[in-house]
Amino acid sequence: MRKPNIFVFYDILLGFCTFLTTGLTIYLLSCGIIQFNIIGMMSLISLLFIVFWASSLYGRYKLLKTFTWYPELNMMIQFNGYKGLTDPKGYVNYVLDRWSQYHEKARDVFKNDIIWVFFQKEINESVFVWNNKIIKGFVIQKTKAAYVDFDTIYDKVEDTAFAHELGHIIHGFSTLQWNTEEHHKFFAEHGLGRIVIGE
Repeated sequence: MRKPNIFVFYDILLGFCTFLTTGLTIYLLSCGIIQFNIIGMMSLISLLFIVFWASSLYGRYKLLKTFTWYPELNMMIQFNGYKGLTDPKGYVNYVLDRWSQYHEKARDVFKNDIIWVFFQKEINESVFVWNNKIIKGFVIQKTKAAYVDFDTIYDKVEDTAFAHELGHIIHGFSTLQWNTEEHHKFFAEHGLGRIVIGE
């Protein structure tokens, strides 16, 4: 899969509207068909389309620049200063090997869509709580977006919820079952809640 691009279908639609409005304005002005005050309004609309389009593209460009692309993993990772994941390819492949023992198509989950990982220092635990417990990460249900908490930038990756959240994605898309309690029960039964290389 290719690296995410700043251009999306929405840009084609917005770009078409921009050029259509601008072209129509120029044509009507050159033909003298409509009054100047209407031309002024259409010009303003065209300008607003252009500004909105450009700011949308720039915003997406700035956001994507905050991620590191790992094509061999089909993964975009936003580290936010976190330095504990020193070998993303090695660790993720180890996690996938462990999960492949229980879901033989675990690797296929990573092939179909991009996995988005957001490392965040001290996720707002007052908002993100589960069963009255402070959480260390979460997955947006039925998506491939994982948020992982870290306390210090050098926390060992196995001490974060990185592998745990990848497990939710793998198990969820392999079974099409998203009950968190059932996930955690499966993790506990098979020693997949915390994955350390060599264990």
